[in-house]
Amino acid sequence: MSRRANEATRLRKAEEGERRVDGRHCPVCLEQLPSLGGRAAGKCLACDAQPVPERRCAKCQGEKVWESGANAACGACGHHGSKVKVFAGRDWLKER
Repeated sequence: MSRRANEATRLRKAEEGERRVDGRHCPVCLEQLPSLGGRAAGKCLACDAQPVPERRCAKCQGEKVWESGANAACGACGHHGSKVKVFAGRDWLKER
């Protein structure tokens, strides 16, 4: 892979990470959240993701976790993926 491609990939991932935690985009699908009089809505219209107050992120222990279907994402640190990965973490996924 060329140096230019590596740089483009790094920049794209950085931009995605910023959008996951900015509060104006859905942390699960990265679509812009609808505006409700100057603040972002609490539900994504594109993927039906919404905040889950009783769950915590496995990476940062933050409470700004959103879920949609089988996917979830943390609005505090940007951790995203399947619900198992986001809620339970990698330690739970390891075979014993």
